[in-house]
Amino acid sequence: MKRKAKKLTPKQIHFLQNYFLSGSIEEACRKTGVSRQLYYEWLSKPEFKKALEDSRQNYLNLVMGEIEKSIEGAIRILRDALNDKSGYIRLRAAQLILDYSLKLRERLELEERIKKIEECLEKQGVKL
Repeated sequence: MKRKAKKLTPKQIHFLQNYFLSGSIEEACRKTGVSRQLYYEWLSKPEFKKALEDSRQNYLNLVMGEIEKSIEGAIRILRDALNDKSGYIRLRAAQLILDYSLKLRERLELEERIKKIEECLEKQGVKL
């Protein structure tokens, strides 16, 4: 017989909301009025741990969305800097563009390699 999943308490939900808004466990504890000790007790419960992980992922997605909104402007600034009067600024802009291009290429290659490894593992019956 399956065990019924336990629901979060209103206090735990309030904590998770505060965590999502602040991005900080310490700040969420303070705003919710719970001790770090109680937080660690909650963390030992699978339903709370899962909800916290989901909240962290939501927070990261929000932050990444804000960063992505700024990327276009940052690229425009670097492009403009390539035409600056100062040789140092042109050199620095070129250096940044090259550095980040190489990092992006490396990351894409790694992602592709990881994808191939995961596919091989799945074919062998390994669950990820």
